[in-house]
Amino acid sequence: GDLLDAGVNRSPSGYLNNPAEERSKYRYNVDKEMTLVKFVDDEFGPVGSFNWFATHGTSMSRTNSLISGDNKGAAARFMEDWAEQNGLPKQTGHANSDDFGSLHLPRRVSTIIPEPDEITDDLMQLASSYKASGGRILASSNITRRIRNTQKNNAKFVSAFCQSNCGDVSPNVLGAFCIDTNLPCDFNHSTCNGKNELCYGRGPGYPNEFESTRIIGNRQFLKAADLFNSASEELQGKVDYRHTYLDFSQLEVSVSTSTGGQQVVKTCPAAMGFSFAAGTTDGPGAFDFKQGDDKGNPFWRLVGGILKKPGKEQVECQAPKPILLDTGEMKEPYDWAPAILPIQIIRIGQLVILSVPGEFTTMAGRRLRDAVKNVLISGSNGEFNSNTHVVLAGLTNTYSQYVTTFEEYQVQRYE
Repeated sequence: GDLLDAGVNRSPSGYLNNPAEERSKYRYNVDKEMTLVKFVDDEFGPVGSFNWFATHGTSMSRTNSLISGDNKGAAARFMEDWAEQNGLPKQTGHANSDDFGSLHLPRRVSTIIPEPDEITDDLMQLASSYKASGGRILASSNITRRIRNTQKNNAKFVSAFCQSNCGDVSPNVLGAFCIDTNLPCDFNHSTCNGKNELCYGRGPGYPNEFESTRIIGNRQFLKAADLFNSASEELQGKVDYRHTYLDFSQLEVSVSTSTGGQQVVKTCPAAMGFSFAAGTTDGPGAFDFKQGDDKGNPFWRLVGGILKKPGKEQVECQAPKPILLDTGEMKEPYDWAPAILPIQIIRIGQLVILSVPGEFTTMAGRRLRDAVKNVLISGSNGEFNSNTHVVLAGLTNTYSQYVTTFEEYQVQRYE
């Protein structure tokens, strides 16, 4: 289902560099669809839900000094509170937009962490009783069985608000404004009179970031509750997965050429560009960096080169991005950037989850979903069809920065 008011594109100039024909396929410049899976136990009924929706967890600004799950954490808390109030996992209640209007964030830790109880004591006793097995299969203890039985009789509702292709999606839906003039920031560079430090995105509760966190979290919760109550399509079929590690610093990839042919190209180690240092409208950088910079600055090139000066091959491979930090080739005192990354596909019936270790932009995520779905349908002998649901789970298993389309990369926004 579509959720229209929980995310806006924070790099619209980059998105507009994608082909017009491709953009015309979509109504919005961010993905508005939320996909939800409802978990139902044969004995207890509904016991939880997972949903995927693309919006950054940046309702709280960089000035926040508290540990925070941001809008995703707020949404999960709201849904689990709602489930408890309605007696789940025993029955389904109906969410109301006013249900959480009076809640204040942040909550006290004491309301989140339960007091130690008998089960905690049993778990400690069980842990201390384990001895090395020497490779033999050990029978489960009475304590283990008692813990399982007790926990089973007190099933808890679990709600997860998962990330998707959020790379260029901001929860600060009012837009980006200059804090000195209150005018909109520069469209192409997100600057104010040439300075990125003055350009900030505003959430719906502006200037109260706690209120913005609550509002965006509540909007996601309400849509999730609506999908939860109306869920009717049952997942049926195989449960399967594939997982592998790939060295992304030296992959050979076949790409289309301007003449319609195919060319094999090779990836290179990671590097951070000047636009990275500029930050985003959700959290601006410092000094004189700005988004959309494909030239760089001699002074900062010198500073970055002191740490590790990139070679000619690396510079050409990363172009048009000017390299500020050659992180992929910096190894002391440890690797500055990962090269070998996990890629995972999970199947639950007609649901396919693409677990990727980075933040895909809106259009990059759309391309990946479409490509995987086309391959599955064309090569499955009817096992997959147009009713196959493909979702992208971003920031999964590890983290490796952002993934954009080729066209967006030419613009060199933050992502």
